[in-house]
Amino acid sequence: MKNKTSVEKARTTFTWIFGILIAFLLFFTEPVPMIDKPLFEGLFMLGGCTCAVIGALGRAWASLFISGKKDQTLIHVGPYANCRNPLYFFSFIGSLGVGLGSETITIPTVIVIMFVIYYKLVIKDEEKRLEELFGEEYRSYKAKTPCFFPKFNGATSKLDDHYDVNPRIFYRRLFDCAWFVIFIGILEFSEAMNELNWLPSLFKIY
Repeated sequence: MKNKTSVEKARTTFTWIFGILIAFLLFFTEPVPMIDKPLFEGLFMLGGCTCAVIGALGRAWASLFISGKKDQTLIHVGPYANCRNPLYFFSFIGSLGVGLGSETITIPTVIVIMFVIYYKLVIKDEEKRLEELFGEEYRSYKAKTPCFFPKFNGATSKLDDHYDVNPRIFYRRLFDCAWFVIFIGILEFSEAMNELNWLPSLFKIY
């Protein structure tokens, strides 16, 4: 079996470090609204919570189909019938939700830029490995299935009545999914601490 590349292996570590840095940044900054503050906060928080929930549920959906099967068989049903990287797509939606939940322009912009730069490398390395593992089967799947943005064409409805899942791995993935929503709560907590002047505001961001 083809081993994961260093870029793939570093994915989880990179994500955690980046998330901690974003949280640290927000704990010690004061957001400066670009428009009327109540409207700005309401729209961004609504968008953030919506994206965080979609990201969490989407990752849970994708994890249901991939848990215990990754690198052992080529999954092309469920969300994988709509795009080749549904886990990364929903991670992007959830991460964008976290950024919007900061009620700033800067944080979601930084998250989008970093996601595009890093995950482009991850997807490239992972797809090269999958092609070596599954050969023509993967090339055929790649030719007819979008890489990142899903194409909903009814393919997900073509499923058998039963699908085997490794519950131990799936439950662990569910915990990972919850972090998008938890992070929104952390952002609200940091905002409250700043408003109470319990934390120093080292600088301002828009």
